[in-house]
Amino acid sequence: MLFKFYIILILIFILFFFNCNSLKNIEKYKSHNKKIP
Repeated sequence: MLFKFYIILILIFILFFFNCNSLKNIEKYKSHNKKIP
């Protein structure tokens, strides 16, 4: 039971981490597009 709880916790953490990374990448992409005329 506790093992399943830890797996869910890790999955949530990984999803959160990837969401943060993708958001940063989108921001970089937007700023990069602004530099190009």
